Amino acid sequence: MLAIPLFADQVHNAQIGAHRRTTIIVRPQQLTVKSIATALDELLYNPSYMENAKHISRLMKMKPEAGRNKFVEWLEFAAANKNLHRIFNLPGNDIGAVEYYCLDCIILLSVAVATVSALVWMLLSAMIQMLMVEGIFCVKIKTL
Repeated sequence: MLAIPLFADQVHNAQIGAHRRTTIIVRPQQLTVKSIATALDELLYNPSYMENAKHISRLMKMKPEAGRNKFVEWLEFAAANKNLHRIFNLPGNDIGAVEYYCLDCIILLSVAVATVSALVWMLLSAMIQMLMVEGIFCVKIKTL
């Protein structure tokens, strides 16, 4: 497949195809007759692209559908096709708990809020003390 990704998820999908060696990516900024011809030559005359596309097509055709024996069908599917983890692996499988629960963002925001709150508290405390020293907030008691 020749991919010319323009927007949205096309870049990601094209990169997945390139990683699986079924797609050649031509960037829109590099779009010329020569770049398209070179990419098409590679696709048409390099048999690995056709083999990989046929392999993924076969996997998709054999992929078990929903039903009672889904577990058994998936076991048979996995036994018949090695290296499935390379094809069906999603990037979300590899993230840790810190990324999954956004703990790094939560901790950063908590520290930022605490720092700003402490600075505001210190500033207000210093201003009140200055005003009290100058006698603005001092209460004068009149004696008879």
